Amino acid sequence: MKKNAIKLNVRADERALIQDLSEDLKEITEGKVGWIYRYCGKEKVGKAIYNDFIDYNKRQTYYKDKGKWESRDVDDKDVMYIFSNDLKYGGILSHTQAFQVIASLIEDFKLTDADYSTEIVESLLTKIIDYVTKDDTLCFDTSPYLHNSTAFKSGEYAYIDSLTWVLSSMLSLFRLHISGKYEASKETLETATKIYKYAVQYLIDSYIDNQTSSKKFKKGWNFTKVNKDDSPSLYFTFAVSEVMIDILDTFKNVIRTADITLIHEEIDKRLKDKDTPEAIASKKAQAELYYKDFKEALNNGSEQTQREIELFSTINNGYDVYDEDSPYYILEGLVKDSANNIWSIVKNDISDTFYSADLESTISEKAIEQSFSNDALFNSIFIINTIIDAGLDEDADDMVNYFTINGSDEYYEAVSNYDTIREALRMAYDNVWQFYTKLKKSNKEYKVSEYTLSFDETFKETKIASIATELRKARIRVFSLMPLLVKTKTTIGEFVISYPQYDMQIYLEAILQNRYVSTTQKGTIWVWEKDGYSTSSNYYFISALSDFYSYYEKYESNVIANATDNEEETKRIQKEAKEAYLIELKTTGEIFKLKAQLKSKEAKIAELEEKYSLLESDTADFRRDPLTYGISKHIEKVMQEKILEVLSADVVGQLLSNLSTQLQDDAVARVQRKAEAVEASKGLEGLSQAPTVDNPWYDNEDSVVGKASVLEKGIGDIGKSLFSEHLLEMAYVDKATPKNGKRPLKVSDPQNELKYSFETLTDDIKKAIRLYVQPIAKAQPSGFVKSHGLNGYQPLDELEAELKNTEKK
Repeated sequence: MKKNAIKLNVRADERALIQDLSEDLKEITEGKVGWIYRYCGKEKVGKAIYNDFIDYNKRQTYYKDKGKWESRDVDDKDVMYIFSNDLKYGGILSHTQAFQVIASLIEDFKLTDADYSTEIVESLLTKIIDYVTKDDTLCFDTSPYLHNSTAFKSGEYAYIDSLTWVLSSMLSLFRLHISGKYEASKETLETATKIYKYAVQYLIDSYIDNQTSSKKFKKGWNFTKVNKDDSPSLYFTFAVSEVMIDILDTFKNVIRTADITLIHEEIDKRLKDKDTPEAIASKKAQAELYYKDFKEALNNGSEQTQREIELFSTINNGYDVYDEDSPYYILEGLVKDSANNIWSIVKNDISDTFYSADLESTISEKAIEQSFSNDALFNSIFIINTIIDAGLDEDADDMVNYFTINGSDEYYEAVSNYDTIREALRMAYDNVWQFYTKLKKSNKEYKVSEYTLSFDETFKETKIASIATELRKARIRVFSLMPLLVKTKTTIGEFVISYPQYDMQIYLEAILQNRYVSTTQKGTIWVWEKDGYSTSSNYYFISALSDFYSYYEKYESNVIANATDNEEETKRIQKEAKEAYLIELKTTGEIFKLKAQLKSKEAKIAELEEKYSLLESDTADFRRDPLTYGISKHIEKVMQEKILEVLSADVVGQLLSNLSTQLQDDAVARVQRKAEAVEASKGLEGLSQAPTVDNPWYDNEDSVVGKASVLEKGIGDIGKSLFSEHLLEMAYVDKATPKNGKRPLKVSDPQNELKYSFETLTDDIKKAIRLYVQPIAKAQPSGFVKSHGLNGYQPLDELEAELKNTEKK
């Protein structure tokens, strides 16, 4: 067994239950109850990660001796933490990310004092503080990139990415100090507080609120302090939003307890003239219950609580959490402001759309596949995390639970907003994961796997533009997609989708399978990532693993703990669980959301039934027409394949439009060949090619389907292409007819060909779309679907026979 491998104690009767797992998952799986696996304690995992992480970086620490660089055995305090296999140097970025790893292992994976070295913690802190405070100025440069650059040396400018990593590291130090896991000296705390205050104020001063820009995305941050009329960057805005989560994690008892007062004020303001004093008091009590644990933790008088209160007061300049001059409150407001700006742009399309970095345009899957490299998937992940970090889903939930009157229009709107945000975030993530999986199956994932900063915005200030040019040349690689994908999934699982999820095992496996393959020992070790060590990927994978354990302990391990072979006991537990769940639904307001959803769906059903009755008469007349009947059969056969259950309507519409172009091109070519053959045989002149077909039925403002959707246009294009050869031949026959009216040509059967004029045929197609396609696309059952059903269609020969019989009648 390789070094630091986790030893499991699996019973013989459980071994068969884990045979279906990959070797990586078997390494930490202890058994199975139902569909839920038991995983070994995260303390064991944390210890293995810590040992391999320190050992790996020790072996990467090189010293120059006699003109040569060589590796030596080093003490804990002398370890140099490299940025990546390609950039084996230390700097602000590599050391802050390494410190985040160590802090997370100590805090989240519950390492004991004997499991880690205090010297490691102190040496990393010293390196970070020395980098930032050297030369009597606070410097946040891009090291280990651009060693000789002076762009950020003066203190006039700070590199936002380094600044946010330093901020998060200072917050990790505060958490370790608050919990007593690491006793920081008074001097260290004072320096860390100074750095924190400076960094937060710099972020506040660097906020972009571009009121003059024509661009929609105009609120957020760029790589440093730029002019207010420059453009923000999606990545750097995401980086700042990540800091807000770290601040909340560090001082959650102080901040959440302050939320009670804020919510009470909101309840009074919103319900003062709308509800009874008793109802208002009840809602306030409900809010108190929600934050009960935080309030009790803040008032328990422990040393840990006192440290949290005192530290927050110090870094927040003595202001209360929601004082108008509170640095925390100001920064939180800016992050929410930027997230709301992003949400306003993407909320209608993010579930099935990829965006450019400036959010000005969308990017198709085809364009991504055809590009050499593309950041579109990263952009979606940045959007999702920024919205979650800013707590927009929590704000919507608060509106439902505390600020509205149940049954009011305001309440239904709040429910709708809350559901929209949660569902959009989940679907947007699934869209990214599914497309990434598709690329991976065709060995094209390299196109989207790495994020390198481009700095391609236009900056008005010359000095800023020159720094951007310098950074562009450095080709700063931030991280790869896989760890960010997994981290985002675990974040959604923990905060957005609050229930057990079967697919979480897939993401755990992705974490384990991407560990680094060591060159000095067999197998993998507990550092990341698979294709080459990277300190940022290492941090995000460990963070994702920590989040997975948080999810597992909250939603799955409790189920295992409550499982029992005693049937009566099982029933009792299930009954208690249901009763507790019902109480929770009432307490949180969830039951009122469910009732609101039921009422909304009942209203939609009534609306559909009314539309169905209106369509019945049209349907009866329509089915008597054999041509339109045949068209509808083909259209519904396509639709009934349940394409819309897998793809969005817009995607289906675009696919149909693309297909129709090829079909029509083929039809034009065939008719052209016919025309040339006829002309050659008859000696006609002046008919160099068959005329093309115009089909303006979906562009006409006065038409039945004017301003058609992408789906409707796509189906219209298919209708046009299916009849294009027929129409072209008709047009050609008309063109080839002399003025005396005699027809010298016989293309198929001219009289039969002219049975339907162009106008009549397109009218039939329009009618088919109106009666059958539009209702299906909008989830409204047409009369034809109602009477014939969606399952099971006649064979083609039977359909043709039926059409012939109809024609005879």
